Amino acid sequence: MSLVKQVILNADEELRYPDPGEIRMMQNFF
Repeated sequence: MSLVKQVILNADEELRYPDPGEIRMMQNFF
């Protein structure tokens, strides 16, 4: 499974939205 997918799922479970650091990571992927 892709790392981005895991980040999104973890953020959805924990906070319902990603941390700024995770957003930056996702922007680097796309």
